[in-house]
Amino acid sequence: MLYCPIYLFPGGQPEGKQLLGEIFVVNDATGDDFSAHYDASLMEVPKPGQTSRMLWRKGHIHKFPKQRLGPYDLVYRALRAAILDRNPDDPIHHPEPPQS
Repeated sequence: MLYCPIYLFPGGQPEGKQLLGEIFVVNDATGDDFSAHYDASLMEVPKPGQTSRMLWRKGHIHKFPKQRLGPYDLVYRALRAAILDRNPDDPIHHPEPPQS
């Protein structure tokens, strides 16, 4: 499992840091030695008065080449699987042609 907390450091300083969210990426144990499948959960942090995390978005990563790619690729794919549809105008949906 990968766990990625997302913190805000006011003024770039760790004092007073604020947890904004968390990403959990969990192998679903259905892959093989070369590729794996993962469930991604993007969590909201508890609001004042709450005691547990709330699921914000979820996604699934299918056939991730775990021997060829690393943890940043997996986190990228987790984010893409969970929130790509929220950003329809993002250039990733409509990449610009290479400049010659």
